[in-house]
Amino acid sequence: MTACGACRKRFERQRQAPPCAECSHRPPRLLAENVGIWRLWNAVRTQWRVGFGGPVGLDYGALYLVAGTLGMKLTAEHLQRIQRLEAATLEMANDDKDND
Repeated sequence: MTACGACRKRFERQRQAPPCAECSHRPPRLLAENVGIWRLWNAVRTQWRVGFGGPVGLDYGALYLVAGTLGMKLTAEHLQRIQRLEAATLEMANDDKDND
């Protein structure tokens, strides 16, 4: 269960509103200039190349196809932003494997 789910359940039992505005687990506010990239990321988040050890990277062919379908022309800056999200996701996946 996520931190938010556990917190909400605890406060529901106490019949109080959870203090989400002050919570350190609250996701950051999405800046307007990142909305398109976030939309693209959510659309391709299942398009991973997978090896014997798990995910190795995004399928960039699928990335460009989905971007075109969404009416986006990928620029170098867009690709860098997607690659940062990709690297962070791979890092989290590797951390999870190390903790198993």
